[in-house]
Amino acid sequence: MKKMIAILLAAALLVFAAAACSSGKGGADKEDKEKSGSSSQDKSEEAKTDGEDNEAQKAVDKLLEEEDFTGVVFSEKDGRIIAAAARGSLENGDPIKTDTPMPIGSVSKQFCAAAVLKLQEEGRLSIDDTLDKYFPEYKAGAKVTLKNLLSMRSGVPNIDEGIYSIATDDKTEEENIAAIKEWLFPQPLGFEPDKFYEYSNTNFMLLAYIIEDITGKKYIDYLREVILKPLGMEHTGDIGEMLAGAEWAGGVKYTNIDKQPGLTKGAGDIISTGEDISRWLIGLSEGRVISEESYELMTTNYSGAEGYGFGIRTEFFGGVGHPGNIGNYVAADVVFPEDGQTIFFCSNSVPVGKLSPFMSSLVAAVC
Repeated sequence: MKKMIAILLAAALLVFAAAACSSGKGGADKEDKEKSGSSSQDKSEEAKTDGEDNEAQKAVDKLLEEEDFTGVVFSEKDGRIIAAAARGSLENGDPIKTDTPMPIGSVSKQFCAAAVLKLQEEGRLSIDDTLDKYFPEYKAGAKVTLKNLLSMRSGVPNIDEGIYSIATDDKTEEENIAAIKEWLFPQPLGFEPDKFYEYSNTNFMLLAYIIEDITGKKYIDYLREVILKPLGMEHTGDIGEMLAGAEWAGGVKYTNIDKQPGLTKGAGDIISTGEDISRWLIGLSEGRVISEESYELMTTNYSGAEGYGFGIRTEFFGGVGHPGNIGNYVAADVVFPEDGQTIFFCSNSVPVGKLSPFMSSLVAAVC
């Protein structure tokens, strides 16, 4: 039996806690990011050493012990680490550290959405563009806008297990993308665009292909230029780079994830650390990635009870964020823009069906 596509989340994950995070719990002092040269591992050790009476850290440690958690947890607020923890081992037996790059699955969609909005700000595309502008051979695409893709209201069918017979490890990225397009473009839409919400990883794969077409750069290279480097995210990249032994990956190579070249691009391809994700969430919410107007577009709820904006859930444990799942790894991030607190976890022990209750417990522990 072929494995299920890992970056598609179960419908059960759509129910989230409502209380916003307004932490009164102590956190250890952290040097200003722009001035500090220490690693996230150093900083987390400082948090544990200097934060002996850190109530949130103790609550997190207790939660992780009770859950027999393996993975990484990281939370920060106003330049202070609220809690940082790493437990257990990777697939190869290496110990997990707080600065271990982890596969974040569909949390990756936030980066793709922000990149599209960045290109709109530069006048290089419009979210009102229809897909036939970029894929003339996709006849049904004449009805679908980039906004429909971003908000999961396109009707474009989601990739399924059958994709593994055409997008394979032994093909190049270009060959796999061509095969995916050949599979997708003859298919009818599942519904009239903008009539319904339906989660589809294919939406964000198409958006990533468009970004590459417009910029003339590999998707991850464009992200690194306009997002990762400006925010100081030095330990973030994609699955292909990790498998090729990129320096930022620190020798970590995950095997139990979907690694067919091009398959997860834009939808679930990012590998990152807790501190880098915190830099991302803070930079995004503070207007250092896209404009305030674009951020409002990104975080507007377009689907009522579904609470979905552009690549981000707008009612996520009282903040905005996204869950993710790839292989046997689950992840989630959330930022509370009003008080600047971020929370991130990635684990290879939390079952995908228990992502939501675990995240709820984690939010309660650090807030």
